[in-house]
Formats: sequence, structure tokens, C-alpha cells
Amino acid sequence: MIYNFKSKGEYFEKEKKGIKPNTVRLVGKKDMRRKIKAGDIIRIRNSEDENDYFEREVTDKSIGGEILGKLILIISWKIEGITDKEKFRMKVLYEGDVKCPCNPNQNCLCEEYKISGICKCGIFNRVCAVK
Repeated sequence: MIYNFKSKGEYFEKEKKGIKPNTVRLVGKKDMRRKIKAGDIIRIRNSEDENDYFEREVTDKSIGGEILGKLILIISWKIEGITDKEKFRMKVLYEGDVKCPCNPNQNCLCEEYKISGICKCGIFNRVCAVK
């Protein structure tokens, strides 16, 4: 089954690009979307452009609580078609310095790496799992 949602500009772009691999929604207790489960497909449309949408396979659904008589639904999916290097770069961009996957005793402090994914300080120019 395919469940439909809409997302606004900035959120839509982050979800579509895989920067934010989840969505948080308020749904009524009788809303069929509350029955989403792992393996289902969600389609998220750009609320500013109905022709712009993406689909993802749900990997997890959680109920984060209740507010104003509605359930807080957290839906997650895995990111398809994105490299480990891109995932790592997004993590650095959004979380700051992170440990190198092949040398957990070091952070990459290189500003260029954070911007372009090209390390100039040398930490990631060694044999590294990030490709």
C-alpha cells in the first residue's frame, strides 16, 4: 500500500535528498496512515509543486506520543543510492566533527572536507573506508 503525505519546501528537500531520512506527522486516531508499518511505501509530495514527489520504503514507525488528540507519528526509511562518503559528509555538515570510520581516534577538522568532501588536512587521504 502507498501512503501519501505532503511536505513544505525546506523539509521536502532534506527528505528527498536523504539528509533527513524520516518524517514526523500528526495524524488522527482514525487516520489510516497510523497503520503504516515497515515494508510499506510512502509518497511525499512537495506542497509547493504537486508534480515533485518521491517514494520511500518504510523501515520503522514509532508513535512519539499524543498532542491535541492526535498521534505523533515518526516514519523512517533507508536512503537509497547514496554513497558512504555522502552520508558521512552530511553527518559532518549537520552534526559537526565526527570520528573517522577507519580511525576512530581522529576527527577530520578540515573545513574543505566539510564543504566539498575533499580532505586537505590528510586524515582522510590515508587508506580509508570512506569512499
